Amino acid sequence: MGALSVVLAAVMGLTACASGDSGVTGDTTSVSSSEVGISIVGAALSVSADRDAVTVNSEPLGAGEARKVAAGDAVVVDQGGTALLSAEAVFEIEALRNAQLTVPDLSSAGPVVVPLSAGHVFVRLNPAANAAVVIDAGDRQFTTTSPDAEFALCQAPDGASCLAVIQGSVEWKEDGVATEVYQGGQATFAPRGNAPLPTRCADEAAVGAMQRTLRGVDFGGALADIVADWDVCPGQEEPVPAVATLPSAAGMEHVTAASVTVGSPSATADGPNLLAPRTLDGAADYYIEPVTVTNALFRAWIVRAAGDDAAAWRRLAPADWLERAPGGAATQSTYADGTADQPVKGLTWATAGEYCASQGKRLPTEVEWELAAVGDVLTDLADESQDWVDKWEAYGPGPSDATGRQVLRGANGTLKADSYYRVFAPDAPEATAARLYARIRCAADQVAVGGRTFPTVITQDDFNGLGWPTTKDNGFELGYHPENYHLDVSKAHAQLAVVRALEKPLAEGRVDVDAFIERNNTGTSTGEHRFGLVVGDKDKLYVLSVQPDEQGRTAFTACFTPIEPALADELGLTAEALASTNAGRFATFGPDTVDYNRDCNETPEPKTVNVTSIDSPVELSVVLADGQVEAWVNEVLVATSGDVPAIGFYGFASQNYNRTRSHTHIDQVTIWGS
Repeated sequence: MGALSVVLAAVMGLTACASGDSGVTGDTTSVSSSEVGISIVGAALSVSADRDAVTVNSEPLGAGEARKVAAGDAVVVDQGGTALLSAEAVFEIEALRNAQLTVPDLSSAGPVVVPLSAGHVFVRLNPAANAAVVIDAGDRQFTTTSPDAEFALCQAPDGASCLAVIQGSVEWKEDGVATEVYQGGQATFAPRGNAPLPTRCADEAAVGAMQRTLRGVDFGGALADIVADWDVCPGQEEPVPAVATLPSAAGMEHVTAASVTVGSPSATADGPNLLAPRTLDGAADYYIEPVTVTNALFRAWIVRAAGDDAAAWRRLAPADWLERAPGGAATQSTYADGTADQPVKGLTWATAGEYCASQGKRLPTEVEWELAAVGDVLTDLADESQDWVDKWEAYGPGPSDATGRQVLRGANGTLKADSYYRVFAPDAPEATAARLYARIRCAADQVAVGGRTFPTVITQDDFNGLGWPTTKDNGFELGYHPENYHLDVSKAHAQLAVVRALEKPLAEGRVDVDAFIERNNTGTSTGEHRFGLVVGDKDKLYVLSVQPDEQGRTAFTACFTPIEPALADELGLTAEALASTNAGRFATFGPDTVDYNRDCNETPEPKTVNVTSIDSPVELSVVLADGQVEAWVNEVLVATSGDVPAIGFYGFASQNYNRTRSHTHIDQVTIWGS
């Protein structure tokens, strides 16, 4: 990563800054040259170099050397230099940290317009001059609106900008349209193509420290480094969007019908257990599980719902589970060996409804169950069992003795009935015989494509702030660009991972990551590479990986796999958990053609994710809920697993096979919980 990238990586850590009231607006009219106390037109312009690495029109300017300049001259300052552009007693512009600016034209009246291509500048006006200066960064303009204005500015080549006002006031414009006026002690940042983010504030001491650091000899702190710790001004906090809590779309089928007809075609009149055909008002639009809930999933739910409460275990556990002893031994109740993936049976209607509600779902209505069964959506109707559904009144009349009973739909071992048959059974724990074959199949009005949603943002990182490790060593690199974080692997058969700890592990929640490949920094297309999201706890880490298709370039292969043991050992998570304040721990491993010559195509069930191009951003999501992990890429379900007990760590990984270099950007991370 070049010097400018390093600088702007730090610069773009600014999320917004400064002291004084937030959101200040005011008179944004620039001061006319006819009002100046000192003549601007024809003022002598000069550039002086405080240190080397300064050029004027590509000619070096040595330290301590000064040179007269004219309008249109190009002044370029490399990482190690600093230059002062001055117009007698009118203004001074310090150019530092890879600044590229053009000397302004002072031959006519009006504000002084200084074109800035990239880098840092520090602007000071002489109040006596009563002048106005515009720093023109192309799509953005920064105009002084007070004669005593003093401010620092950074501009990235991709269009991202940041501003910190020392004193006076400065107006921020987007394509000539004013957005906000910032006062002394205020600062902000805008990603490429976006409006300024919420304003940050600092007291006088912090502003003074910023001045000293920017002018310091070692240039150790770029602008965003300095203001990254400033607080968002009161009233400027960016609200977190409300997210409706929805169940996951995984394992759900969408059922729609323009009109609804129910009842058995073979029935000519309503009977105790069959209804004659009838058309109901309205259409159908809902989601239902085609496969009923398994023993393993149901037991994982009881563990969370009942805990050590023996009475709760006795109430919830199915009638045919083993070791259903009273007292403390109740928590040993479980299904028979080899039946983990078989449907859980022997449940009360109330327990079935309680389970579905815990998933953000509900029991299906009779109408919904019948439409799905007749329409071949339900896949496990042939095992002579029945499903609990919602109350029978929603479907049609029941037998005269149905009061106090609930409805089971489907065939069982005794009845061997068809999909139209209705059984009315008591909802009571002691009614074992009546509910012996009773199963759970949940439904929902809406689902979340891409995994179950959660309402609360636990943490969010758009990489405008610093905090993750930055390093470059022996073919591996971690670092910042404006608005994103990168992993660069410059070895074949090698990988790099970085993780950090959550302050509190999540038993339920989700991690969303936006990532993309930087093609210009990704090497030859021979061989493959993959990159992705790391999640897990200190004993077990997994990687949700995406692997570009280098041929068609319109697809990724995705997989969800344990992180390689050697890399996990290097991260040291099995021996020591990271403190919540730790900025991250990274490890590199390789090259090793034996251990690392593997890819997603060699995993048991790789998934194909189609994209516009492999340069497109991808959204990686890992959802932990109800004892299960779902891994999604661009709303495609890649895998489910029960092997991740909690999300205590998250991070990113990149792995090469034969490829000589890969460069991955992480653009946004959001972690959600209840």
